[in-house]
Amino acid sequence: MKRPISIPEFAKKMNELFRIKNGNAYLDTYLMLITGKIELDILKLDDLFHERHGEYEQDTKSMNDITLQEYGPVANAFVDSMLESGKEVTP
Repeated sequence: MKRPISIPEFAKKMNELFRIKNGNAYLDTYLMLITGKIELDILKLDDLFHERHGEYEQDTKSMNDITLQEYGPVANAFVDSMLESGKEVTP
């Protein structure tokens, strides 16, 4: 999956894949200033998953496992793409 190259594209994906209406709240703005790329705040997403699905690590599940189980392979590919180096932010 291609990494989003704009903030609106990122927000749209967060809504489509994770039912998050305010996707911008899941941007890591500090990291974006450093990298010049759209960056996912993976810790904030993990916190949301814990709110929705409990302490899944106690069941020996990882965030990757929960993403696949609850949101599917497309959502998992999105998260993977956000953790890889990507393209620069476009205005």
